[in-house]
Amino acid sequence: MKKGFFVLGLLIVNVIFSEFVFAATESYNDAFSQAAGYYAQQDYEAAIQQYNRILKDGWESGNLYYNLGNCYFKQGKLGWAIFYYEKARQLIPRDRDLESNYEYALSLIEAPFYISKSGIAERLFSAIFSNFTIDGLTVLLVICYIMILVGFLVAVFLKNQRRSFVILLVILCLIFLGGFWGLYKKISLLGHQAVVVEKQADVKFEPLEKATDYFTL
Repeated sequence: MKKGFFVLGLLIVNVIFSEFVFAATESYNDAFSQAAGYYAQQDYEAAIQQYNRILKDGWESGNLYYNLGNCYFKQGKLGWAIFYYEKARQLIPRDRDLESNYEYALSLIEAPFYISKSGIAERLFSAIFSNFTIDGLTVLLVICYIMILVGFLVAVFLKNQRRSFVILLVILCLIFLGGFWGLYKKISLLGHQAVVVEKQADVKFEPLEKATDYFTL
């Protein structure tokens, strides 16, 4: 009898929770559609306010940041557009429309560009693993780790196939190290990136208002 009440209680909780999630999702979809409607009507300020309300409610997605970036781009606020494009790229790094808009917005910025001094190997790994999100890289590392363990065990017990599995293990280890490096780089950049949203900004030698200007962006 107690077991029956327990199961019934779980079912009731599950139904209530499902209804809550469904209602929250419907609310998000309605708010998102309303913001998209403002954008279609070229009321970009209203769309921005609506998207920001969605963010304040705790919702976050690559498409949300992408649309916010588009709104600011339409207003001519390239700094804010790039800021939100960058946020979107962390969540949907392989979106072609996003990448196209992002690169176009960058091309409109009149600012000095500095050539990266990173090595060939670092640039190669960056080009490969920059298309992964943090979650995607984490999953890749877990899969590689499991495959390395399985490959090692097979190489130990199947001596006649050892050479082939050793080559496979070397490749998997390289992928694992590259993925780990990519994950480390992405995590280390969290909270340490900045986008200048003003049309002009003075970079100073010290973090003081009266400090000497170093250069102007």
